[in-house]
Amino acid sequence: MLSPNKVKDSQIKVLLVESSLIPRAGLRLIMEEDSFIKVIAETDTLNETKALIGGKKPDVIVYSPRQDYPEAQKHILELRLLFPAVRILYLVNHENQSVLLEAVKSGVSGIVNYNQSPEIFVMAIKQVAGGAIWIDKTLMAQALDEYINTKESELKEYERQKIESLTPREKQLIGQIGNGLRNKEIADKLRISEATVRHHLSSVFSKLEVKDRLGLVIYAYNHDLITNKNVDKT
Repeated sequence: MLSPNKVKDSQIKVLLVESSLIPRAGLRLIMEEDSFIKVIAETDTLNETKALIGGKKPDVIVYSPRQDYPEAQKHILELRLLFPAVRILYLVNHENQSVLLEAVKSGVSGIVNYNQSPEIFVMAIKQVAGGAIWIDKTLMAQALDEYINTKESELKEYERQKIESLTPREKQLIGQIGNGLRNKEIADKLRISEATVRHHLSSVFSKLEVKDRLGLVIYAYNHDLITNKNVDKT
């Protein structure tokens, strides 16, 4: 990795990994129009990439997988493990957020969409070479939205499973607590002992991950657990 100052004063050595000849030629022309970037080698295979890195010692790998993205993530991870000092700029021609997130996890230093301008592409190379992380703002926003939506879905599923773990009697108990009844009143209402009420209450606290009755009431109202159906009318 070059220091930010060195990036300004010397050429950035780039290894271009692109499987298609015409796009590869186009990318090379774009990069070589900038006097601070030098394409030192080109390839389309992982094995040759590893050999070239060892001999050419590039500062940045511009990696453009055209298919089999899960395999591409494995390649990126392997390159990062073998050559941790080399920065990887990932060129993509799609907006599959799960793929992009996996690429970030694999250790890429930057992601640029093919729809971006040549100027943005060159700028990304320079930023990555200087140690920065470059991810297209639009792609990042979309990736974050998907990540947040995924986490929200996972949280809803987790809460659903917690609620489903409640027994009918425990749900009945929650209804009575929602009506403001104390343990003795609940015991009398449900015709069980206070010890049994305390046992059910402890189980409910554990299953719903709440600390006290107030926390239980708040949780129950937020998740529609306190309704007339929960209350024993007898």
